[in-house]
Amino acid sequence: MNNTAAKVSQDIIKKIYERTIFHFKAICGTYPRGSKKESGICCFIKEFVNGLKEKGIDIDLKHQSETREGKPINNIVITKPASKGYENAKKVALQAHLDMVCQKVEGSKHNFDTMPIKFEINGNLMTSENKETTLGADDGIGIACIMAILESTELSHPQIQAVLTSDEEDGMSGAKWLDTKLVDADCFINIDAEEDGVLYYGCAGGIYAKTDIPVKYMPKPEDTVLLNFEISGLLGGHSGIKIGNKHANANRLMGRALNYFINDFSKTGDKIFLANISGGDVKNAITKKASVVAAVKNNQRKRFEKKAQEIEKIFKYEYGMLEQKLAVKTSTCEDCYENVMSEETLKKIITMIMTVPNGVLDMYIGDKELTGKLVETSSNLGIVKLNGTSVSVVCFVRSFIESKKRFAAEQIRLIAESIGAGFAVDTDFPEWNPDFDSGLVKLFKKTYKDIFDKELSCESIHAGLECGYFFKAFYNPQTQKSADFVAVGPTLHDVHVPEETLYLDTVEPLVALLLNVFANMTAYSQ
Repeated sequence: MNNTAAKVSQDIIKKIYERTIFHFKAICGTYPRGSKKESGICCFIKEFVNGLKEKGIDIDLKHQSETREGKPINNIVITKPASKGYENAKKVALQAHLDMVCQKVEGSKHNFDTMPIKFEINGNLMTSENKETTLGADDGIGIACIMAILESTELSHPQIQAVLTSDEEDGMSGAKWLDTKLVDADCFINIDAEEDGVLYYGCAGGIYAKTDIPVKYMPKPEDTVLLNFEISGLLGGHSGIKIGNKHANANRLMGRALNYFINDFSKTGDKIFLANISGGDVKNAITKKASVVAAVKNNQRKRFEKKAQEIEKIFKYEYGMLEQKLAVKTSTCEDCYENVMSEETLKKIITMIMTVPNGVLDMYIGDKELTGKLVETSSNLGIVKLNGTSVSVVCFVRSFIESKKRFAAEQIRLIAESIGAGFAVDTDFPEWNPDFDSGLVKLFKKTYKDIFDKELSCESIHAGLECGYFFKAFYNPQTQKSADFVAVGPTLHDVHVPEETLYLDTVEPLVALLLNVFANMTAYSQ
């Protein structure tokens, strides 16, 4: 590689940074853009490209709109030809995803299908207004950055393709079914990482393991009171990035709490019954809140409430200063339930949510630099929900090793079968194993060192990235190589929950890095 580092002017960097923020604010006003509901953001992107064409910018858009396996696919590929002098440079795909995780605080009336994301900026931090909803910077800021690059007429660059995929947050079906004929690229730069100064060159694969526990009902016993029992206030977080932080999972705690209740009541021959259960809205977030509606004898209400207080003390002791807002609450249920679940059904539910794999299962040992530092295999007990005739239990299993991913899913299957529950897997996406000799990684490391005078941290991430599908799709069995891949991004905290925060001062360094990598692409191509 040529040792001479091209430098992009600070004026160009500043302009593209400012336009990135401008576009992201506009994206916040665009809806809908939840997973499998990307129609609003697709229209927004098309209008943007049409506007560039009207200004005389040579640009082309292809929209892959179809249905695969019952899932809507909305992928957009935008091509901008190489600048003069970069015709022979390697072609670059800038990749981001169109959808966002739609989460809101309890009591919020926000409708993600019909309402924009209201945002606020406090100094360096950008969040939704009052942190009421997710911000959607994952991955709206990646889209905005790509838009700012595409519209620039001052920037010199190789051929650029924006590869914008749908449904990343709920199965990666866009990446899975991407029409590869639309893509003409030698290397992929994924802009969906979430830490400034860190480049990812590998990610975990994942699989959804779903169990359906058949529910048998019985009439609610006489002389009983219905009580809401809730575990809330947990930190939650992204189930890939935060799984190693030992955050409590509300679903797991609920299983333990129900078991405590049953064991305590059985000592005197008394019983509790369950009318409803609910925990978690999405598979890829550690569950922050879980609740049940329990039926107990009127004369046992105080006993139930006292046991709930004991349970709260146990959980707070276990999680110490980590889960400072953990709360256990009991209140009268105003809803009317004529039926409750049978004792047998309740035992099956407890068995499932107490025994399925949850949390960190293994640490990575595939490379001496990563051994003991990177979560290799994990499972997140993301959703527990009553659906009429069954209780669904959904786990998101992740691993860098295909066989260990299968092993964890097999554990869940065996537990399910042991209690007579149904089992199925869905959205099985591949891992992206690190290429320690990647030319693109070397280019990013050198460029980062040249412009910031410090080392770029190169890591693998336990979260899933679409690069796993792309690595597989563009793999050449004859050369045993695929395209070159990296993932970068600005700093984001608390993605997938309403506290999601974009650190604005990390966006301009990302822009500077990308533009200077483009400037040096001819050297990388030699």
